[in-house]
Amino acid sequence: MSSIGDLAQIYLTAERAGMGFNLARVPADFDLEPNELFDSEYMQALFERGVAAGLDEASWIRQGH
Repeated sequence: MSSIGDLAQIYLTAERAGMGFNLARVPADFDLEPNELFDSEYMQALFERGVAAGLDEASWIRQGH
């Protein structure tokens, strides 16, 4: 998975710069699956779940400053 490597690189870059690192992710309880390659209902549900999670302080993983 290149995304794990990308996150590690971003984290290390922030750490070297003396900056904090904040991470939000799709919550584990989001279990919908798209019905087709471009599923607008799925994308809307994912977006709305992401917005709700982003507004919830408990959803964030914070490191550093």
